[in-house]
Amino acid sequence: MVDRTITQFGGEFMRVFSQTWRGLPGTQEFDITIIERPTARYGSLVWIEHNNQPIARAFLYAGRATAIRPIAVAAAQYVASKLADEALASQLFDDPDLAKGGF
Repeated sequence: MVDRTITQFGGEFMRVFSQTWRGLPGTQEFDITIIERPTARYGSLVWIEHNNQPIARAFLYAGRATAIRPIAVAAAQYVASKLADEALASQLFDDPDLAKGGF
């Protein structure tokens, strides 16, 4: 897990997300990156990437620190289920495309 957050709100999101992520089964095999783009007026846009592909996005409003925890927990659960589904689909379906990224 790579932390590319900048602000205190992003750091709190990362802390809660990583605690929830570590408690979910089967998440140890995935490498993810959490990236934050803060704005001075509205808050921060946070997104989670796996293999340079965005999986989930969340917006953290400035001044609403109490809303970070449920957003981070929901994001961790969503990302874990999405990556588990993708791993299962890659095992079930054979893709003849050698360049899966489109290159």
